[in-house]
Amino acid sequence: MKKKIRTPTTLAIVLVIAIVAIAGGYFAMKGVPTPTYTLTTHVYPPGSGSVSPSSGTYEQGTSVTLTASPAPSYAFDYWSGDASGTSSTTTIIINSDKDVTANFKKITYTLTTRISPLGSGSVSPSSGTYKQGTSLTLTATTTSGYLFDHWGGDAFGTSPSVTITMNSDKDVTAYFKEEIVDGKILDMMCPSSVEGITPFMISVEVQNTGNVESNFEVELSALDLEIVSRPTSKIIAPGKLKAFEFTARPIYTGQPEVSTTLHFNVVADGRIVDSRSWILKIFMPKLEFTVFEIEPVTEWFGRWWVFKLDLELTNLGKASATNVWIKATLLEGVTIADEDSAYIEYLGPGSFYSTTLTLDYAAFHTYRISIEGRCYEGSYDLRKSDEFMAYPDLGTLQSILSALSWIITFI
Repeated sequence: MKKKIRTPTTLAIVLVIAIVAIAGGYFAMKGVPTPTYTLTTHVYPPGSGSVSPSSGTYEQGTSVTLTASPAPSYAFDYWSGDASGTSSTTTIIINSDKDVTANFKKITYTLTTRISPLGSGSVSPSSGTYKQGTSLTLTATTTSGYLFDHWGGDAFGTSPSVTITMNSDKDVTAYFKEEIVDGKILDMMCPSSVEGITPFMISVEVQNTGNVESNFEVELSALDLEIVSRPTSKIIAPGKLKAFEFTARPIYTGQPEVSTTLHFNVVADGRIVDSRSWILKIFMPKLEFTVFEIEPVTEWFGRWWVFKLDLELTNLGKASATNVWIKATLLEGVTIADEDSAYIEYLGPGSFYSTTLTLDYAAFHTYRISIEGRCYEGSYDLRKSDEFMAYPDLGTLQSILSALSWIITFI
């Protein structure tokens, strides 16, 4: 049997191992502390959000969950530094000092606008990307022949301008409607018959049946009528009414009765939108001399030669004649030698008026007699004689001379 020989080196190694083992046990019994590390967090851009926990000191090996919370109008984007990922929460192991940044982004939304029907107008702004919370005013502009009607989709109202808040993607439609210019005669006040040439009133009530404010006129034309006054054009709002008034006067035609047609046109913005007709009966007086007798006579007391005119004027028309006058004129060439007249205040249909007028004349002169009957309503009758030689009434003169001779003899 061989004996193991321990050398000094071997003994030294064994001694060291023993010392280390004894020391380890000692320090283990004493509790040596675990290393700690610092967590630091940042937010980018500043004010865009927060991180929880925001910072702190942690022992080696600690698992820490970080949560990113966005501020209003922001959204979490991603982690950077000693953390990564796009989830708003992330877990890191603290095995060294950690520096973590939470990156946020400004929230933006898309605006989309549409037009209905196509080509009827436009919207400004028409589209775009806007930050959350942006207040945006949309304005609708019409093209010729259209009117703005209302907003639809993510906007509402009937005003051409509307304000929306971009808190989500917005899809807005501007609805337009075709411009309608139209109108009609709603009522007419016009007599069915009139007498004489006295002016009368006509009223036409017009309604705007379109959807746009328009300039309206009413045109009136008729035979046998003089339009004394016409109304001016008028602006009428949709659905509203306005009256147009005319003053008309019948024109004397010489006929006891005339039926005439009144033609009305309603014109809106230069275009005829309605037409109507109205039948009007016009009754007139008709004056006519039914008796026409002229007799030369001799009168006493300075009127030696006189034409005596027995006249009868009859109203053969269908309307009364007022302010009638009869005039007899004795003309020598173009010179008025004498005249006489009579006045009739009223002469009804079918009635007559008799009168006697006298005209002085000089014997053996050439004359022409004109007799005229006229009334305010326009009717008249005119009779003219041919030129003739005026001879004295010798029979009457003989009687006068005989009487004078008798008187002289008696004296």
